[in-house]
Amino acid sequence: MKKIFMPVVNVCILLVLAQCTFASGLKSDERVIFYPTSAHQTANGKIEAHISAWVHESESRPGAKEALALWLDVDLAGLTEAEKINFETRTQLFRFDSERRKQIKIKFGAADTYKLPPTNARGFTHKTIRIDAEKIGEMNNAIRWLPFTASLSENDKRVFSGEVMLVPAQGLSVVSDIDDTIKDSHVLDTHELLLNTFVRPSKAALGMREFYQTLVGEHQGIAFHYVSGSPHQLYPVLDNFLREQGFPKGSMHLRQVKITKELFRKGSSSERHKHAAIRALLKQYPQRQFLLIGDSGEADPEIYADIARDYPEQVRAIYIRDVTGETASAPRYQKTFHQLPASLWKIFVQPAALFPLP
Repeated sequence: MKKIFMPVVNVCILLVLAQCTFASGLKSDERVIFYPTSAHQTANGKIEAHISAWVHESESRPGAKEALALWLDVDLAGLTEAEKINFETRTQLFRFDSERRKQIKIKFGAADTYKLPPTNARGFTHKTIRIDAEKIGEMNNAIRWLPFTASLSENDKRVFSGEVMLVPAQGLSVVSDIDDTIKDSHVLDTHELLLNTFVRPSKAALGMREFYQTLVGEHQGIAFHYVSGSPHQLYPVLDNFLREQGFPKGSMHLRQVKITKELFRKGSSSERHKHAAIRALLKQYPQRQFLLIGDSGEADPEIYADIARDYPEQVRAIYIRDVTGETASAPRYQKTFHQLPASLWKIFVQPAALFPLP
């Protein structure tokens, strides 16, 4: 009996393992979002591109919209028609099922096809792929965007596309926060933050678009990296904001969150995300200079000061937009920027005060 029982147990274990490791392609009701990421050329002539994707399935979930409105303290009956459309569209990004064990393949034009790892429990997959530089074209001092598409089954005619920003080894890069830095969000007032996120039209912070456009005009090959603690589900909303308001195109580094636990959670989770994302960029481009631009609403000054101490040769300047009514002489800033050069950091209300750049 024992000799029969043990092989059966082994077969069962193998079947369970096979189910856990099996990965499948996209179903007709599943979608993939590719986040705009960054790439660089290595010493051996390869292009290293970081690919990040989220696979999910939208759900109607009757009553979910009303439940979200109650949780977010939004009076649906009091909204205008335009605001109702905003609420419906934006909250749909949080009414989803993340799809695990999904296998995605991508292709850069006529270049080879690359297989990404199966998605994890949150529907994400990440991979650094290496492409022969000659398949991309000649590299110069300009920013280049390399488009790619998901390679789907023969009968699936949908198109899911993404881009990576190929950044020259040398030049100027801007690491920019979004909420209350370039977008009026009112993070310090939770109710206002939720209304600005889910209901109201997105509004650019005064003067910031013009400031960023001036930077583009004055610096050839300048790269922008938007590093935000906003939930990754809001990427389509933030992408539309950047395009509609005329902000420079850039890579996007948003926080991966589990909606039921930390949708707009402040503090350590967001800070860890920003620390890690910014440090990864400085390591990826060790010869580039960086402007770190944020606001005083949360921990941008403290995060940027820590990074400046660790990367003194790369951080060219720190600019903090004042949303808390604190001047540069405030105890917070004197403590935060202690022993850093006074010329390295500025607190500003109007970005015109930042010129000339150091």
